[in-house]
Amino acid sequence: MNTHLQHFMDSFTLKKDFLYFFLADLITFSLIFISFSWFAAYLQRKSVEVMQGKSIEELQQLLSSSSPEQVLPFLSGLRYFLIWAVVGIVLLAVFSFFLYSLSRAVIWNHVHHQQVTKRTYWRWNLLNLSLLIPLVLFGLVLFIVKIFVALIVNLAFSLAPVFFALHSTFAENFKVILNGAVSFYLTLSFLVLVFMVYYAFSQQYKVWDSVGKGFSLFRKNWKTLRAALLFATVIALALSLVGIVVKRSIYSPNVLLFFNLALASAFLAWLRLYVLKGIVHDHHH
Repeated sequence: MNTHLQHFMDSFTLKKDFLYFFLADLITFSLIFISFSWFAAYLQRKSVEVMQGKSIEELQQLLSSSSPEQVLPFLSGLRYFLIWAVVGIVLLAVFSFFLYSLSRAVIWNHVHHQQVTKRTYWRWNLLNLSLLIPLVLFGLVLFIVKIFVALIVNLAFSLAPVFFALHSTFAENFKVILNGAVSFYLTLSFLVLVFMVYYAFSQQYKVWDSVGKGFSLFRKNWKTLRAALLFATVIALALSLVGIVVKRSIYSPNVLLFFNLALASAFLAWLRLYVLKGIVHDHHH
């Protein structure tokens, strides 16, 4: 059997590691979403109290027609609300970052049958901070590629204007699907790169050396990765189709959110094992 296909088939031999990774991701992302959702609901309730049930136009009229003494309580309440909103968002962002780093430490230490310590945990925070630079660069590359793809598609449309004018719905759907496919493929590539950085880091706990080794692993395994990313895209598409069918019978927003998180966590757990079994381990053996 073809080696790439064999790696792909082997990735579906799901054991305890898959369940461990799945639960770690699901718990992490659920806690983050629940925290932000709770805070958003709280801010919405407080905003109603601050606005006193008035519309923006009514408030503008009130502010323009009232004396400073009458407006002062409202402005004080608004100031307190805005400060608390900013502070709350910052605290939630910091909490989410620390929780994410802890979950990555737990997952990748599990790969090497190691325990998370205070020293190694804080180094995971440093690593994730350092990965913000590649993340920004990735966002820039994604933006440039999407512009390039849009230019190519528009050029293709200009070569057959009559056809695409008669099939405008098809043309727009084609643009959306192509943009989505390119974005997903690039995002998947970046995710696999991050997996390789995490794998290298969990072996030596040297931040910048691990980033360099992760990029090196990615580059050296590119031929294998092309097939792996293609297979992973197929799996993601299959899960999306399953999701579309299942979502039709889900009417609760909370249940739908949990279902989406579970689906994404299952995909991440499988992809992590796929990369570990089929690429990284082969590289070291």
